[in-house]
Amino acid sequence: MQKEVVHPDFGEIVLQKKRTNKNIRISIRTFNTVKKVYVSIPWYVSYKNGLQAVEKNTDWIQKNLSKVSKYIYLPLDKKELEEIRKKARIILEKKLDNLANRYYFSYNKLKIKNNRSNWGSCSVQENINLNIRLIYLPEDLMDYIILHELVHLHHMNHSSSFHKELNSILEKHTGDKNFEKKAIKRMHSYKIS
Repeated sequence: MQKEVVHPDFGEIVLQKKRTNKNIRISIRTFNTVKKVYVSIPWYVSYKNGLQAVEKNTDWIQKNLSKVSKYIYLPLDKKELEEIRKKARIILEKKLDNLANRYYFSYNKLKIKNNRSNWGSCSVQENINLNIRLIYLPEDLMDYIILHELVHLHHMNHSSSFHKELNSILEKHTGDKNFEKKAIKRMHSYKIS
């Protein structure tokens, strides 16, 4: 059995009664950038006691809400996945075209992929491959990935020339000469699943 309540500080909290639990457990999970607090309670414990456990552990919850990796899940249903792919194509193609024109790149084709290992790639045929999950990232990180792949049109490696060009473009684009370092650090909190 499950009950959802809205907490003034933490938003939606999911309370789950489980026969296998002997103690109250609190966890934090992230689905497509939405963080939720989960409270698993033994089946004989009241939901009120579960909420009291949340109040007793607010410091722990607050601290861990900021640390949780952001998993980006896609539905398994093929029809839903196709709808997301169509949406991604519209968003990413427009963004790719705008950035390519703005920074004088030309590419062959765009492919939207459902990869589990990377956010994007660039082929020797000058095709840009972008992960469907990019649309769930903050816009500045989406731009970073796309610009990274566009620079691969000039440098098919991660040499110092590649990073010099990428950092120059990122500084023009964001006004921050250290944006790449910050973006890489932020990207580590997003997981593809």
